[in-house]
Amino acid sequence: MKKLAFLTFGILATGMASPQALARPEYKDKTGAADCTVCHFDNLGKSPWKPGVLDAYFNNGIPGLIAFVKAGGLKDTAPVLSQINTQWDVTVGESPLDIPLHVFDKEGDTFGLHGSIPMLGASLATLHIDATSNLPTQNLKWKPTTADVNKTYTISLYATENGAGRTLKSNVVTANISVWAARSNAAIAQVQDFKLSTANWSAGKLTLAGNVTFKSNVTAPERATLLNSLTLQLRSSGGLMIGSPLKLTLDKTGGWTQKLALPAAQVPCSIVGDYEGLNVTRAVSSAPAACLK
Repeated sequence: MKKLAFLTFGILATGMASPQALARPEYKDKTGAADCTVCHFDNLGKSPWKPGVLDAYFNNGIPGLIAFVKAGGLKDTAPVLSQINTQWDVTVGESPLDIPLHVFDKEGDTFGLHGSIPMLGASLATLHIDATSNLPTQNLKWKPTTADVNKTYTISLYATENGAGRTLKSNVVTANISVWAARSNAAIAQVQDFKLSTANWSAGKLTLAGNVTFKSNVTAPERATLLNSLTLQLRSSGGLMIGSPLKLTLDKTGGWTQKLALPAAQVPCSIVGDYEGLNVTRAVSSAPAACLK
């Protein structure tokens, strides 16, 4: 398992004007600061700014800086690495793995991503600001090969501040990535995506739910025919078959639900759904303590 130290990057809070306007000696007199080191890491009055200076200024101008100085400066806060799904599935020959990694730092500090990623060939895409979260983001991308089939990799990532006076580390996020063989049934080629979003055991029943998305050129009659020919086989992560192959019935949005009677002694800790070569795995919530590995 290799240890990675990824690209270092930093941003200013969204919507801020150019911070160069703050690098002026007269701000010391305006705010009553003893010297420039109240707001900066040196007496030259240049960046980097101490944590909280930019927020104080852009939130309330000079009064904000005065309050900042009187308070003795704001405490530095650790960066936050947004949580990601704990389970990812990728099929050889299909869309590559693509995991967005969002990082937030209240003070706009620079930081680097570090972690353990055991997949050969995995890389981080170019840093960008995500359009939805408005956070600095790098996507972890990886295209598995046949050598990766039936393997599960565990990744672990965190962010660490960089620069003068910056030492804080973010939370750690981990995830498992399972690799599946290429599709073997020609009919399944018309399915764009297969998901198993819920697996729950309660009162002697295993309830599963997910979604099937067909390619855009597949008509409604063709979908009906395909659904009649495709089956879902369930098994434990150890390979034990669970029940008989199932045919799925979809609602208007492509959602499906299946319930199976399953005694406690046969409940797996996690379940694998094989939809004609499209494979997904999900931990079974509320599984008995003695669940099948």
